[in-house]
Amino acid sequence: MKCRTRFYQDQTLNQSSDLQDSQRPPYYFGNIEVDLDHKTVKKNGTPLRLTPKEFKLLEYFLNHPQHILSREQILNGVWNDLYIDQSSRMLEMHISHLRDKIEPNPKDPTFIKTVRGFGYNFEVDLKN
Repeated sequence: MKCRTRFYQDQTLNQSSDLQDSQRPPYYFGNIEVDLDHKTVKKNGTPLRLTPKEFKLLEYFLNHPQHILSREQILNGVWNDLYIDQSSRMLEMHISHLRDKIEPNPKDPTFIKTVRGFGYNFEVDLKN
C-alpha cells in the first residue's frame, strides 16, 4: 500500500511540475492582455469580467488571427457538438458583448471585424 501511495504522490508531483513548465505566455493586442492559462483578460491593466462563453470565443479568435471565419466555423469551434439553430442570433449577441468589453469603440470595432456575407475576422497583431 505504501508503494502505491508513494507512486501516486510521485506521479502527482511530476504532473504538477509539467503543468508549470507548459504555461503559455499571455497574448497582447492593443491595450488587451489575455492569459489563457489563468483565464484572465485585462484592458489597460484592469481585469475584465468575461463570461465563460465570451472567453472561449476570444480564445477561438486568438487561435485564428487574421482568418476570415464563418459563423459555422465559430459555432462549431466554440459550442462544439451542441445543437445550435443556425438562424439564431446567439453568436452575434456574444460577439457584441465581447466587443463591448475589449474594443476601444464597439460601434466601430478594430479587433473583431464583420466581413459581410462571410463571417468575422480577428484583425490583431498578437504579441507574446
